Amino acid sequence: MMHHKIGSLWCLATALIVLPSCSVDKLARLDQVSPNEAIAVARFRVIYNGEKVTKNNYVYFNSTYGGEHAFKDDEYMFFKLPAGKNNIQNVCHSLVQHHFEPDELTFNLAGGGTINYLGDITFVWDGMNSAGATGMALLSPIASMYLTGGGTKVSVESHPASARDALRQRYGVDRVVTPSLLKVKTRHQ
Repeated sequence: MMHHKIGSLWCLATALIVLPSCSVDKLARLDQVSPNEAIAVARFRVIYNGEKVTKNNYVYFNSTYGGEHAFKDDEYMFFKLPAGKNNIQNVCHSLVQHHFEPDELTFNLAGGGTINYLGDITFVWDGMNSAGATGMALLSPIASMYLTGGGTKVSVESHPASARDALRQRYGVDRVVTPSLLKVKTRHQ
């Protein structure tokens, strides 16, 4: 139960800090990327307890990098991340989070200005507001910790032409978008 409370407080504190600033993604210009950094593009969707709730959820990459990014509703987002191996660490919805181990959701990014396409990524899970999850959490702190991240399914679709269209629209450039799709190896699939 303590793991869930700490995670929930962490998501709430982050949301209170990030939402007022309207910082949706960290890459305003393509030339803001150094040689040891990479550009990543992805579209995220969140289905929580059967309801589409994508907007204003957050993804956290790499425990050492720690960057947080708020999802837009059905839009491609552009990120600046370290070149090389990366991972998705957490996805937060309201007061509920899902934590992924470093080897569960991974991707490799080429640096040097390459536009790396991670995919159209969908997270589907039943969280603490579902009747079954709440009942189990009341019975066992271990179940509560599992449900904080349990039952999540992650799927990745590949639509690089759509990501390239989003690049043109957002930055006014026509560049190659290189597939660097998210690899999913979660224990909850």
